Amino acid sequence: MTNIDPGWYRDPAAPDTQRYWDGEEWVGKPVGIDQTPPESPEPLPPPEPTPAPEPQTPLPPPPTPFGARPFSPEQAQKLLAGRVPANPGLRLVARLIDAAILIALNLVVNGWFLYQYVQEIAPAVRGVMADPTADPMTFITDRAGRLQWVIVIIAALIWFAYEVPGTVNTGQTLGKRIMGLQVVSIPMPKLRYSMVISRWSLMLLPVVCFPFGVIVSIVDSLWCLYDKPFRQCLHDKSAMTMVIAKQTSTEDVKGDANDLTDSR
Repeated sequence: MTNIDPGWYRDPAAPDTQRYWDGEEWVGKPVGIDQTPPESPEPLPPPEPTPAPEPQTPLPPPPTPFGARPFSPEQAQKLLAGRVPANPGLRLVARLIDAAILIALNLVVNGWFLYQYVQEIAPAVRGVMADPTADPMTFITDRAGRLQWVIVIIAALIWFAYEVPGTVNTGQTLGKRIMGLQVVSIPMPKLRYSMVISRWSLMLLPVVCFPFGVIVSIVDSLWCLYDKPFRQCLHDKSAMTMVIAKQTSTEDVKGDANDLTDSR
């Protein structure tokens, strides 16, 4: 179109308008096809400035791997203010007291099922005693297997009812109360059911996986001997809790936890 004289022509890109051709390119504002165009085209308005890109919202940090330290040393010291991590020996004694109480409760609640189970496996025991080469599993009846599951389920429910509600409400089981210990949340001012259930579930897993879970249970219990700075066992790490010497007042600790929660 370079051989076309300058002037107003129908705009090929918008047939219902006309634009000015200066001999090389289309210039100026278009006008309606039925309007009388001016002698010279009205200049196009300057292009609007490109808006600055909106700041991108930073992505949340990736989840903390199990067992990793989620707090900086400064945050850890702030959370430990007023808190004394429990002595591992006292924790062991408290757990033994709780275990004795749970055994007593199971003898009461599970006593009838335990008696029936012993009666059911008694022939297998006598058979093995009479013939040490015999396979004891051949003497175990289906009823003995069902009774075993009933006993395990009831025992787990008794443990849950003993451990979880009391820990959520006061941070203590009877064993911890006797030894002057208390379970607390590290990042939050108050324990929640989800945290305590997570903590209890990890303690239950090795028991359910007996006898292989015994090794896991031992590692879990010994973890607090070298863990720093909160002296957590593995079941504490899964729930972000710690066991401390019982405090007379927790108001300062709650304030520190709130401040840290707001700053994170």
